[in-house]
Amino acid sequence: AKFKGIALKTVENKENFADDTSISKWAKNAVYICQAADIVNGKGAGKFDPKGTGTRAEASVMFTKFHKDYMVK
Repeated sequence: AKFKGIALKTVENKENFADDTSISKWAKNAVYICQAADIVNGKGAGKFDPKGTGTRAEASVMFTKFHKDYMVK
């Protein structure tokens, strides 16, 4: 989005993820920008699971949300 100059919307202010301290410093800002834009929502129980492995389904949901909300006009 930044590369293409696309401004992400802010859906709502959400709580920090319960495992916030495990999110790498370099990624934290992007994680919360994508959370506020409703592109990522975590893995349940208020956790992001930054050390876990993402599935193809999770990646597909993120790309679909981004494409639907920002690329299709």
